[in-house]
Amino acid sequence: MNIKECTADDCERIDYILNHATVKPGFFSHKDYVVNSKESINFDEMYVIMPTQDILFLGTPNGSELTFEVHGAVLPCARGKLAVVAAKRCIRYMFTETKCVRLEARCRKGRKDTLMFDYACGFKFDAQLSNGDILLSINREDFTNG
Repeated sequence: MNIKECTADDCERIDYILNHATVKPGFFSHKDYVVNSKESINFDEMYVIMPTQDILFLGTPNGSELTFEVHGAVLPCARGKLAVVAAKRCIRYMFTETKCVRLEARCRKGRKDTLMFDYACGFKFDAQLSNGDILLSINREDFTNG
């Protein structure tokens, strides 16, 4: 499994994954929203990583170049153990190939599947947000020593 850092040349595949009927509800509250990554993703500021053709990992700076909010998008054919292994490789990539020292993941209220996935990848509970969402995080030191 090779980590591919995506560019604007990969927008067709990125859009396919993010607009997939089983992926979109985890990302967008408006079911009619259609992702156009050429317009919505700034490849100079974000990390868009594809460990396989069916898994996408998005990292957005969250206040600094040291902390990123991350989101995973996994097509049904890649869910399960493969997705956890791929996510851990993406986390390792962020901690070894960038200046990132902290990753944060936001789990929307009621998404137990996402919460269990984040825990399986090594994220830990950080805070309950006022809207009911859960913030999880993982630090470089904890991941590389764990």
